[in-house]
Amino acid sequence: MKPKRKHLLVLAISLSVYFALIFLLLTVEKHSPESLINNLYDAIWYSFVTFSTVGYGEYYPVTVLGRLIGLAFIVFSVTLLGLVIGRISSVISEMRRKRRLGLMGTSFKGHVIVLGWDSFTADVVAQLYFPTLILSLC
Repeated sequence: MKPKRKHLLVLAISLSVYFALIFLLLTVEKHSPESLINNLYDAIWYSFVTFSTVGYGEYYPVTVLGRLIGLAFIVFSVTLLGLVIGRISSVISEMRRKRRLGLMGTSFKGHVIVLGWDSFTADVVAQLYFPTLILSLC
């Protein structure tokens, strides 16, 4: 499977699980009289606050099953954030490695490529390099 397809598949599965947890939480919590999560807005807000690891505490599940779903949100959120941060770190590290190895491209402006080396080549390089150096000093 191509990497782009694999990422899209993981994203689709993650979003499906996320929204399934939201609807499951709403279904479980709306039947409890003490529940603070009574509509879809409350369930989505609770999921975003939990996902962002902020945890304001204004909405929280009160039923046992609701708390288990909340635990699933926490584990899912931390895992997903860890994967995203790990992927970003990996991409940055790979870019730095490629730059260090010169694989990100090189500008050959003002460069001379010499193939082979002997006394004649040394004279040519001296004539190419030193007049430029002298002109730049003037």
